[in-house]
Amino acid sequence: MIEKGFYKMDSDTYHAAEGISRSGLVRMLRSPAHYKTPVIPTPIMEFGKNLHTFVLEPDTAKFILYPDDCLVGSGKGQRERKAVFDLNAQERGQTILKPDDMDKMKHMRDAVHSHPEASELLKDGEPEISGFWQDPIHPEITCRIRMDWINKEKMVIVDLKKTRDARLHSFRGDAYRLGYDMEASFYLYGATHITGVEHHDFYFIACEDEPPWGVMVYKASGEMIMEGLKRCSRALGLYKECLDKDNWPCYPEDVQELGLPGWVLRKEVNHIIE
Repeated sequence: MIEKGFYKMDSDTYHAAEGISRSGLVRMLRSPAHYKTPVIPTPIMEFGKNLHTFVLEPDTAKFILYPDDCLVGSGKGQRERKAVFDLNAQERGQTILKPDDMDKMKHMRDAVHSHPEASELLKDGEPEISGFWQDPIHPEITCRIRMDWINKEKMVIVDLKKTRDARLHSFRGDAYRLGYDMEASFYLYGATHITGVEHHDFYFIACEDEPPWGVMVYKASGEMIMEGLKRCSRALGLYKECLDKDNWPCYPEDVQELGLPGWVLRKEVNHIIE
């Protein structure tokens, strides 16, 4: 069991550690079976992971491109040269990026750091800090968080989000659907529990992944945090129940009635004229 506290560790070590995370809680609310199913990293997930390092830990020596003699069409022995390059990069702890991804990350990094509010939030603090604690209600459950950015002096937590549309009406819907309310509340609750000092300010930096790389900064409202706390509490209770029974069911097995979506029911009544 990891002792309660903040730790500086790499992403792989964090994800291999004991405990349930915010993303795990979100999957629990879909179904316990989805929580127990291993998550296979996708190219989009890998891009997001690399983007956080690129923007928040701007040590670009960690990222490299293939040289011309390793690219397809560079002549005889290309595969062998590429294999050697891959091995050497792995030994040096470097991540190989596609040219398009490198270019996109540079644009997004510049957009974030040139935004006045975003750059102010990232001026002081630490990136990629992991936190662990035991749930007060269920002490046998370890909880864990990995914060993109935390300012321990100001008790402020910041999270960087890649998005297709950073405008309020779009990002707000995505935030609830993807469990960002649970993220804000779980991170603030965890930081408060670990330090004994109340943390109540959580910011999202939303950066679009296409030109002109629009950036918006949002602060989680009290209403959003309370909703997230309720959903996290429900997910933790379900997690405890599944642990006790060693049973991780999927969807309900009984027949469900299929009706109309809410947006249809809210539409103005149509009048049929004969």
